[in-house]
Amino acid sequence: MSQRTRAVRASLFGFLVGGAAGVTVGLLLAPDEGRQLRRRAAYLLDRWAGDLAAVVDRLDRDGASSDARARA
Repeated sequence: MSQRTRAVRASLFGFLVGGAAGVTVGLLLAPDEGRQLRRRAAYLLDRWAGDLAAVVDRLDRDGASSDARARA
């Protein structure tokens, strides 16, 4: 496994752990009612999942193009 791959995986892991910690703290400190809080949390998690999927797709495309350039 290359150094770059390890760095990307470590960054993604840090992003996920940081996001989970942020959501947890936000839920604990939120003054909203239960139903509204759950709705907001679901919205945020869905949005973050979409953002993360876009980042992973971009990294995958960038890695594929870098591999192709290295072979050329």
